[in-house]
Amino acid sequence: MLWSSHTPSPKALLSMVPFAFDSMPFEQWLQFIFIPKMSDLVCNQKALPNNLQLLPMAEQCLDTGEHHRGVIELIRQIDLVFADY
Repeated sequence: MLWSSHTPSPKALLSMVPFAFDSMPFEQWLQFIFIPKMSDLVCNQKALPNNLQLLPMAEQCLDTGEHHRGVIELIRQIDLVFADY
């Protein structure tokens, strides 16, 4: 299951390591750090990041089987949008 009903600890959420790799799985980073941060940027009309490159981490952390195929493809599309931004 990719979506978690349990929020990581406050300490885990404060990780300074890229993708919070030291404190949570990649899918939790997407759910609890990346999505809220991107939502905040959009809602508050702040500058969006450029050249995201989430796909290499997604491919490394998520298996490429049927279960994760949709998520990996969505991340590929997000990377493409921000590569042109």
